[in-house]
Amino acid sequence: MNDKTLSLLEFDAIRSAVAACALSAEAGRRIAEALPFTGKRPVAELKALVSRILDRINSGDEEPQGSIPDIAAILPKLDVAGASLEQDEAYALGIFIDRGGAITMWLAGGHQNDSSPSVPGTADRTPATAEAAPLTLEGLLSELPDCSPLSREVFRVFDREGKLRDLPEFRDIKRRIRTLTQDLEAAALRYTGSEETRRMLQSDLPSQRDGRLVLAVKANYRGRLKGIVHEVSSTGQTLFVEPEDVVEKNNDILIEQRRLDAEIRRVLRELTARIAEGRRDLGVFHEKIVYIETLRARARYSRDIRGHFALSDGAMHQLDDARQKGARHQSGNVPAQGIASRMVTDTLILKQARHPLLGREAVPIDFTMGWTYGEDGVYAGAGPFAVLDGSGSSIDPATPFGSGLSPEPGIPATAGSGPSPEVPASSAPVKTVIITGPNTGGKTVALKTIGLFALMNQFGLALPAAEGTSLPVFDGIYADIGDEQSLSQSLSTFSAHMTNIAAIAAAAGADSLILLDELGSGTDPQEGSAIAMAILDHLIEKGSRIIVTTHHGVLKNYGYTRGGVENASVDFDRQTLSPTYRIVMGIPGESRAVDIAARNGVPGELIARARSYLANERSDVSALITELKKKHQTLDAAAEAAKTEAAKLREERRRADLRELRLKQKELELKEGGMGRLRLLLSESRKTLENLVREVKEGEITREKTLKVKEFLGDLEKAVSAEDAALEDEARLLREDRLRLESNNQAESIYQNDRSTNPDRRSGRHGRKQHPAQSVIPIRPGTEVLAGEWKRRGTVIRADKGGWVVEIGSLRMTMDEKDLTPIVPSAEERKPLIEAAELSGNTQARFEISLRGMRLEEALDTLQRQIDAAVLSGLGEFSVVHGKGEGILQHGVHEYLKHHAQVADYYFSRPEMGGFGRTEVILKR
Repeated sequence: MNDKTLSLLEFDAIRSAVAACALSAEAGRRIAEALPFTGKRPVAELKALVSRILDRINSGDEEPQGSIPDIAAILPKLDVAGASLEQDEAYALGIFIDRGGAITMWLAGGHQNDSSPSVPGTADRTPATAEAAPLTLEGLLSELPDCSPLSREVFRVFDREGKLRDLPEFRDIKRRIRTLTQDLEAAALRYTGSEETRRMLQSDLPSQRDGRLVLAVKANYRGRLKGIVHEVSSTGQTLFVEPEDVVEKNNDILIEQRRLDAEIRRVLRELTARIAEGRRDLGVFHEKIVYIETLRARARYSRDIRGHFALSDGAMHQLDDARQKGARHQSGNVPAQGIASRMVTDTLILKQARHPLLGREAVPIDFTMGWTYGEDGVYAGAGPFAVLDGSGSSIDPATPFGSGLSPEPGIPATAGSGPSPEVPASSAPVKTVIITGPNTGGKTVALKTIGLFALMNQFGLALPAAEGTSLPVFDGIYADIGDEQSLSQSLSTFSAHMTNIAAIAAAAGADSLILLDELGSGTDPQEGSAIAMAILDHLIEKGSRIIVTTHHGVLKNYGYTRGGVENASVDFDRQTLSPTYRIVMGIPGESRAVDIAARNGVPGELIARARSYLANERSDVSALITELKKKHQTLDAAAEAAKTEAAKLREERRRADLRELRLKQKELELKEGGMGRLRLLLSESRKTLENLVREVKEGEITREKTLKVKEFLGDLEKAVSAEDAALEDEARLLREDRLRLESNNQAESIYQNDRSTNPDRRSGRHGRKQHPAQSVIPIRPGTEVLAGEWKRRGTVIRADKGGWVVEIGSLRMTMDEKDLTPIVPSAEERKPLIEAAELSGNTQARFEISLRGMRLEEALDTLQRQIDAAVLSGLGEFSVVHGKGEGILQHGVHEYLKHHAQVADYYFSRPEMGGFGRTEVILKR
């Protein structure tokens, strides 16, 4: 993975967008300098951490949004004995610790009882295979030291606005300064309030020069007002004079101010010494918080693009559900046919993938390279895989179906329950795809999307694609895209491509992804095709995954004859001569150069002549492509007809089951009626016998008569009890039949929905048949289900003691998974919210503007108008009041002033003038 590839795939733009989501400038710099990981474990851990934080952001709890100060340059000062921090540096440390602690509390609030990663494929590591415990968010938070005592030390000296508190050490000095200032103002008022001296002054208001009070005296009265001249105006008409009786008062104020400054420095030195005692913990805290903020920035970006995390190598999907279904199959409740799950290994699948830099203009693409067995029983390409049969057994890919199965450890196998598809054991893994098709068809965009998604996945980001997208972790991603011609190095297009490809071939390995655009172009087609096939042979022997775009017909034939290589094409609408951007796997595409030339204005007579040449010398490859498309259309029609017929058969079976159920229901009703009559008979017989006993008592009572009466009653009760038990058994069997029928009907409905939303599923490239399997919706928190015998609608809340806690209306109850039937969720389309910003009109230049209460965009617009007005009116300097708050306005204003062409300098005001809440701006003259 090199800088050239990152540049070709425009990964820098993604990094910049992620860095912009960080609330810490230091975290943003780290993100902008970071590279994607190349190891499976680091990628899995990073995605797990980002996913957990994204879940926390989406939880609804208020996320801390305050900007985090950059203290990287401040920490080394704490290592110097006797060093003293500046006021803004000490305040920044306190804010960093406070806001870091707020982030820690926010993250810990949602994960106290949940330690399992939420990214598929990151939790299937067993203790036997893991070298060490994976890094979790809980582990990361537990490593954070408690730096709150240091924060308390800082805010004992400063308030939350960054101002020095009125400490006892400062109180007497400040009172003395206030008294002297009042005396000084009274002295100045004697000059400005007197009619005799007022006519000597240019202004009634005193001014300041070098921190000393002075008066603006007219030059012609220089000798009339004794004092020290500090400055003369540019015109020479005004002198800034410090009167003699004011000099001593200015000196006293200056002395007291120096005393205050010295006392402040002493307090800051002592504060710095106390902070330095916790330097080690503060260093660890700083590193962890900045790292967490890099994770938060990744999570925010993933939320903004509404992405899904790609499945990783070894991620087993619906395994638990398949195991439970296998157990139910063994108990006789669920048939084994059609139950299968999938383990994604070494497979690259993109579903509805949109290039993140194209925004709304991005067209979703689907792409598959590998070997997977999914719910519909279709194999896509080839490669290492594992299939689960109805009992949950794992089938080795090298073992033909129907032979002895090797069960996965810990999961019992069931004889004779293997899946029905047959796949040749000699099939080679598909690790190379050759994409062909017309220019402007989207081949290069597809190539860049695949490469950029691989980089984003290994950078810990969710991808703007549908769920089910799967990406391996590559140890290197290499690309040769675009025109590499270089006049400075005397390289032609072909030479430049060959130089780049030679470097790629030398660096690539078995776990590398290689993207080659227009392989073999820029030279003679025959020689270019030959060198292209030789390059592919070399890279295939290395085991690399390769995706190639080309226009050479020979390479299309290469895709059919070379093992492990599959053709693909970008679809093209013949009617409108426009691309559809849909990738069709298994079929090569035509270049359509003549049609595209005609569409772009080439004269008709030239097009006609080109078509005549094409008709006389049409290659067999084009004819082969046309024939293949016809065969695929025929196969699609046959598959659609078979699907319709299968749906009819299922409907007939469902109707037959319903008829059988109605008959059993009627039979039960008849039996219940007969049982009622039997109970009535028992009651009447009991009364008759009681009368008989009474008559016997009135007459002669014999033992034989009494025994006969008791035997009669006992036999009658036994007969009624047996009939009642038989009725209960019939009712139980009827309930089980009803549940089985409803479960089958819902499974068929899910299957039909799945097939209807994926109409483009086809058989494998070798003509393998489709074998629909029952779709499985995993039960997890948030799943909508039908619960219990009466199938009441509810929502799964969490797992609990081997079952699930389900919320039905206002009640929550724990139920077994076998009593829950998942409901297919409906997708809702989210529309982005667009807010319009209004800009106010022009303003006049002012000595001070206030931006408090404004949004950043509005504040910067106001600041721009102030600068423009100040330049036009000749105002050389002014003040900006932005407040302190969370520092957003302060940081934004300083960033804006830093890059403005008219700004010569800017700095915070003195503490008594506003300190960090106000900025003085000096414009260029």
